[in-house]
Amino acid sequence: MRAWWTYWVTFALGAALWMGVAIAFPEGRMRDALHQPVWLILLLAPLVAAGANLLIFRRQHETVCRLEAERHTWLRMLVGRGYSAATFAMTGVVLIGLAVVVLGGVVGGAW
Repeated sequence: MRAWWTYWVTFALGAALWMGVAIAFPEGRMRDALHQPVWLILLLAPLVAAGANLLIFRRQHETVCRLEAERHTWLRMLVGRGYSAATFAMTGVVLIGLAVVVLGGVVGGAW
């Protein structure tokens, strides 16, 4: 259960950081923030941490998802009997891949 909470706290922190930077750097100046190493690390770290959490603790996420799907009808409509460990692993890979794409765009000069 700790892995589940850690994932969601990390995800929420990342979302808050991205929204905060978008508000602090209005009018398309998000690129300016991404070109500052400290902001780049702060923005990408939650994505990488959440992705790593899903990869490392995929079995625990699968267990929690199945238990919660059994308890809540509304959730069962969304996830069926629960997501598999492979689904959580793939989501982790996608989150880490997103961080790599952003990093590559910044370092490569595309952004």
